[in-house]
Amino acid sequence: MKKTILALDVYDFKKAEKLVKDTLEYIDIYKVGPILFLQSGREIIKMIQDNGKKVFLDLKFHDIPATVKRSVESAKDLGVYSLTLHCAGGEEML
Repeated sequence: MKKTILALDVYDFKKAEKLVKDTLEYIDIYKVGPILFLQSGREIIKMIQDNGKKVFLDLKFHDIPATVKRSVESAKDLGVYSLTLHCAGGEEML
């Protein structure tokens, strides 16, 4: 089954919300990057999920293993569908 992802590469909640509302029937997953997440935090994740869609959290985690582990656990607690990790962090981090 194909899944269509739309990158919410906008910088404020209202613009992102309009994009989601305007594309709901065409999009399965919405990508939230670091700028939008820092501007809107949990609110943007909740809005997407409340509209019945999944979230790809694109924060590009790359840090010491313990920090990445806790970051991934926190993303899981948010209910995100997927996220990004930098492979350059090495096997232990991954």
